[in-house]
Amino acid sequence: MTATPNIKLETPAAGISHDRDPASRSALDQAVSRSRDYHLSAQDKDGFWVAELESNSSITSEYVFFLHIMGIAAPE
Repeated sequence: MTATPNIKLETPAAGISHDRDPASRSALDQAVSRSRDYHLSAQDKDGFWVAELESNSSITSEYVFFLHIMGIAAPE
């Protein structure tokens, strides 16, 4: 089995200009920059993010369906 290398986002995506004056940037540009900055600050040193997993009942339904299709007995 081939090991998958750790991938870590360290710099903004290529092709995005960050040289403009912040006052002239659109609201969308500012929102994207804030989102990028937040996610970079929240990223673990090994390149992943840790957070609580939240879901809805569809995840449970899909899991039960998967078990049924695979012929695996659902846990009690």
